[in-house]
Amino acid sequence: MRTPDPFFLLDPQAVAASRIADFARHVGVDGTDYSAPHRWSVTDLEGCWGAVWEYFDVEAHRPYERVLATETMPGARWFTGATLNYTHHALRHLTDDGVAVLSLDETGAAGEVTGGELRSQVASVAATLRELGVGQGDRVVGYLPNTPQAIVSFLAAASLGAVWSVCGQDYAPQAAADRFAQLAPTALIAADGYRTSTEGTVIALYTDGLVQSRERDVDQVSCDAVVSAVLERPPRDDAAQFYHRAGEPRPSGCASSVTAD
Repeated sequence: MRTPDPFFLLDPQAVAASRIADFARHVGVDGTDYSAPHRWSVTDLEGCWGAVWEYFDVEAHRPYERVLATETMPGARWFTGATLNYTHHALRHLTDDGVAVLSLDETGAAGEVTGGELRSQVASVAATLRELGVGQGDRVVGYLPNTPQAIVSFLAAASLGAVWSVCGQDYAPQAAADRFAQLAPTALIAADGYRTSTEGTVIALYTDGLVQSRERDVDQVSCDAVVSAVLERPPRDDAAQFYHRAGEPRPSGCASSVTAD
């Protein structure tokens, strides 16, 4: 049986100018054949990821002792001993006037956030979280739609060494509470509503426990359920939190743990 022709092939000049080809040249691997750097990356784990660290000039407050200290799954331990700030790396190459975030909502309205605006907004939210007592290892959760503000909130939490988890507002408050309550958050960041293009634009406002729209009152659903439920659980030490259903009545959390330095 003949192998079908590829549906799409990149232009050779585009391949040569790509970041992965430049990285391959940096480490002395043939970048014209994707299988070569891939084969190297899975046979020399420490060499590959150590080179990634060097190539992208990761700025650590404390250098790592070893690239891969424990080669087991689950339980692999990467770059042991190193400490760094993710938000610093996400923002460090942005220019004040350059576009950092492009957004497009369901109504078709587009928006831009410049590098300078993003830095300023992240610093503002981080200062507020710090005033609320948020620090390294604390959990900050967002009840937010997919907007630039969600990115700002994540980067602000990460800048303080806090753990971030988010749930979209298409989840009812109790469904969001079922997820967030497992984390015992220190702070909750919520939008006052979201937009949907289904049968016209509806702007829902989550205020005083009442969901309203421009056209009509919707269900009376209290957001207080989220705020109260998330504060009733003991603390945890997780780096990130993901959720899955697995046929259970409530979603189960899958935690990725770290040791705070």
